[in-house]
This record gives sequence, structure tokens and C-alpha cells, in this order.
Amino acid sequence: MLYPLMHLTATHINYYYLCRRKLWLFHHGIHMEHNSDLVHAGKLVEEYSYARRSECNRQLALRARLDAHTQLLGVIDYFDPEARLIHETKKSNRKEEAHIAQMRFYQLLLKENGIEDCRGIIEYPLLRSSTEVPPLDATTEAQLRQELHTMAQMLRQAHCPPLLQTRWCRQCAYYDYCYIDEAEN
Repeated sequence: MLYPLMHLTATHINYYYLCRRKLWLFHHGIHMEHNSDLVHAGKLVEEYSYARRSECNRQLALRARLDAHTQLLGVIDYFDPEARLIHETKKSNRKEEAHIAQMRFYQLLLKENGIEDCRGIIEYPLLRSSTEVPPLDATTEAQLRQELHTMAQMLRQAHCPPLLQTRWCRQCAYYDYCYIDEAEN
């Protein structure tokens, strides 16, 4: 079967770890993030924390092919080319697994563009903490590539994955969309 070229971004990776339904909706053009106060608060934290960072780091827009049908796209806001260090700022560490996966995605994009052995730092300025992500190793890279293939396969499905009803749903930008038919308790 012939597929149109699919684009996967770091947001796709993040949503893959949070909720497959949210990922599918986002990929198919249903975007609810603009209605979320939590998303807006996260953007403010990212924008106003580490104000001097842009003076010594670069923004990189990267692309690479996963396979003949899938292209990977990403914009790294802060990359220090001398230290080979990616900086990512997040509001909270409650979804850290998704944040680390997003950082691995950036590392893969850099590797595919000839920049290997990059470390990452995920910073949580409101918590005054950070998490270091070591360079991509062969095992982690193989796992990430497999997840990207699985994700692409899922996104080619005609139907949205079912509602899962997790503890994160009430905080999600897609809550109203997913629960519009549910009765309030």
C-alpha cells in the first residue's frame, strides 16, 4: 500500500507516552492546546525562565527520514554545540517519562544530522530541579525507532483509539473533547 509522507514531531513522542488517543487526535488535526490554561502556563515558564540562555545557545530546526513513508521533524530551542548539550524546559516533572522520550527524539534527530553523543538536560525551574539525559546508546536508539514505527502504524489507522479514563484526563487540553458525552458525577 502507498502511504503519503507522514511527519512525526517531538510533540507526537510526548503524546505517545501520555495518551494514544490524544496523539491520534493531534495528528489528525484536532488541536485543543490553545484552550488550556496549563499549556499556556507551561509556555510562559519556558519563555521567561533562563532569559539569557538564547545568548549562548542556538535554535536548531532538524529533519530526518525514519523510513520511506515517515519524516521526523523537530525544533530544538536551546542547543549548545560546543558542549553538545540540549536544554529543554518543562513546568512540572509529573510526566518525566514523556519528557525524556522527547529528549531522546531530539538526540536521534541530531544523530541523523551528523551530530552524535549529545546529552540533554530537562530543567524544571519552578521545582528548582533538573534531569540529565545521557547520550543515546544503541539499545535506546533501537527502542525509540521501534516506538516511532509503532506510532506511525497506529496513526495510519482510520479510527481513534478508545478513551482510557486515566488520572491525567482532567488536566488534559482534550478533556472536554473526550468527555463531552459523559455525565458529570
